[in-house]
Amino acid sequence: MIRDADTRFFENALGGADISLPEDLAAHLPRLLWLYQMGVVLFWVHDRSAGTKRSRLLVERSVPLLARLAALSRLRVFRPVSREIVDLIQELAKRD
Repeated sequence: MIRDADTRFFENALGGADISLPEDLAAHLPRLLWLYQMGVVLFWVHDRSAGTKRSRLLVERSVPLLARLAALSRLRVFRPVSREIVDLIQELAKRD
């Protein structure tokens, strides 16, 4: 399945990255990155700007923000937010 292959790609990329994340968040980050990717693709599909300028802007501006958020997730003050994210992911992953 394409989603699984993309998620493995993000797992491999994160495995080789010099980043320290909370363990519970690190386990879910590949899936979060895949969801981010799908959001970018959806935005791009509907982007009518010349040369998909807005889509390029979205990626150029949001990727550094995601990197900063990942780095901040290590800080104690952001742990409650990280836990909420992990809880939401786990709840959404449950099968009915």
